[in-house]
Amino acid sequence: MSKIASYLVVMSLAAASAATPVAAQSLTWVHHTGKYWALGVAGGNFNLACDSGCVGAQQSAQGLSLTLGRHLSPGIRFELTGSYQRNAATQSHTAGLAMGLAVYVTNSLHLFGGASMVGVKHNDAIGEWNGSAFPSLQLGAGYDLFLGRSLALTPYVAYSSGSVSTLDRSGVSGLGGRTSGRMKTLNIGVKLNIQTGSYECTTASGEKVLIDRYMYEDAVTGQGIGEESTLVKHTAARFCLEEVARKLGRTPASRQ
Repeated sequence: MSKIASYLVVMSLAAASAATPVAAQSLTWVHHTGKYWALGVAGGNFNLACDSGCVGAQQSAQGLSLTLGRHLSPGIRFELTGSYQRNAATQSHTAGLAMGLAVYVTNSLHLFGGASMVGVKHNDAIGEWNGSAFPSLQLGAGYDLFLGRSLALTPYVAYSSGSVSTLDRSGVSGLGGRTSGRMKTLNIGVKLNIQTGSYECTTASGEKVLIDRYMYEDAVTGQGIGEESTLVKHTAARFCLEEVARKLGRTPASRQ
């Protein structure tokens, strides 16, 4: 049986389990088990406070973000996020790169935090200031509104704060300067994200097995299986699917 056919077996079993009550065995979809991509737009502000020399007023900004991630478990995701904020009126901006974890409190609500590096170009009445805050602490929260099995809109809020050890100034009169300070950013927006999931098969004994689209086929044919632990995992997936199929009066086809 081809890989596509194996995948259709899983899909048909999922549809049947949703339509037919299953007592001890079931096949359900679990979010947050694979890769993650998100594109965000936001409004907010950033604030550069200097130890000396600059005005340091808070500036409103519009921003974009791009996040790549991988779920370490259904409740924990590793994330790498690039972000950009800009104030068009003053030609000031920030650019950041953050690395951290998102932890799900419910199936939709999650909290995230990590470390980031935020670079800033800040224009005020006495000149242009350039520097970067590293390490900067980032915290936030989001809520997934699923539009389908893998697509979601996520309203979110993100805040970061960190010390800037060196700020260099290019003054309006051509005179330079150097100081230090503190940088804070705030973003409130929405992300469009894609996050892959898996089917969770529950056996008659209550054991739960996460199944990807290739596990059943690999267990039947022995292809793509190297270590013994992988064989056990794939075989458990196959047996669980067969239990659900028998419960629903169906028999998964075998690859020829």
